[in-house]
Amino acid sequence: MFCLGGYARLGILLSCAGMLVAQDRHDSGAVAEVASVKFSVTIFSLFKKSGQFGRLETTFQRAGSGVKVHATIAADSVVMRSKSDAALLMSAPYFDAKRYPEIRFISDAIPYAILSSGGKIQGKLSLRGITLKQEFLVHKSACVARSQSSALEAPPTKCVIEIDGALQRSNFGMTARRGIVSDRVELSLRIPIEQMDLPITPPRPSPLSGDGAE
Repeated sequence: MFCLGGYARLGILLSCAGMLVAQDRHDSGAVAEVASVKFSVTIFSLFKKSGQFGRLETTFQRAGSGVKVHATIAADSVVMRSKSDAALLMSAPYFDAKRYPEIRFISDAIPYAILSSGGKIQGKLSLRGITLKQEFLVHKSACVARSQSSALEAPPTKCVIEIDGALQRSNFGMTARRGIVSDRVELSLRIPIEQMDLPITPPRPSPLSGDGAE
């Protein structure tokens, strides 16, 4: 199962709560869209095993001419086809969910243009008590920022941000079974939000214009 995340207006914060069954706190009781984070590893260099985390919480925060993404994943919410595989990944040699219950990612400021046209983003990933710089790819989406003036003319567009990336698990202390399980772990996030409304920026006066000018 995936967590449910909601559509909300990006004023100061936009939240996607990590709940399995819930209604959007910001949308008058409407059922929230689904948010998810998936992962996959390669076994014996031949085939992939994949799974997902059942609890994900994301927050978007204004940061100058863009936004910052804060994502928190519950390390003990691994869901896979095999329950024994899921239990293994949550154990001490891997995510070590008992000692480190949360996986966190805080992005650098992401320009609004990247949210719509796509591009690379960077941020800090915290896993098993280790925090490292990590790069992810944002896919092209319908999440085009609007001015507040246009927001008065039409309702915001619902959209999904898709973010992909990969990490080397050994960099985070997960070195078990490296001859069997690949060091590379691929991640994929889908985060539903509302199209963002930008603050109106007053135009700067021309240096050649002024009161009394003809």
